[in-house]
Amino acid sequence: SEGATRSLKLIQDRNSGVDAGFSFSGVTNSEELTNAVSMGRVGLNPIMVFYIGKESLDRLTQLKGRRIAVNLDVPPIIKILERNGVTATNTKLVHRFGAPALTALRSGEVDVIINLGDINSPSTQSLLQEPNIRLMSLAQAEGLVRVFPFLKRVVLPQGVIDFEKNVPADDVNLIAITSSLVV
Repeated sequence: SEGATRSLKLIQDRNSGVDAGFSFSGVTNSEELTNAVSMGRVGLNPIMVFYIGKESLDRLTQLKGRRIAVNLDVPPIIKILERNGVTATNTKLVHRFGAPALTALRSGEVDVIINLGDINSPSTQSLLQEPNIRLMSLAQAEGLVRVFPFLKRVVLPQGVIDFEKNVPADDVNLIAITSSLVV
């Protein structure tokens, strides 16, 4: 389907022909989800903020005023950005993700991409290996998981991507949302 929100709508519509789908934590709650039930969590999806620049960014509030490529169909990411003062009124939010977002970052069309997904995907691995692209380590990761109960704090350990080149050079604090199977 076209996104977690759309998946849930299709599952709840008994005439849609859709019996099951995947959704992210933070998209809805049990009061809103009346005709469906979560069968359990199936994975963690780190929210990774990549940017180009010499400046060290470690708080989401520092993204205010920048050009950000993000999947606008993932409500939890938008909620987190808004809580940190990053909104469509003060920041250019571009609905772009995957390969088009990577291209936009590399070409300078955007300053930041917010990537949701697998740390082992080829695109994420290539970003982590590029010396001019940085991954934000969230100094406020623990605070974010306390404010947003649908988040989990995860750490990308120093050297885990490439021990020989020591990538990343330090532990990286990330936040993640869970994916669930919903029927």
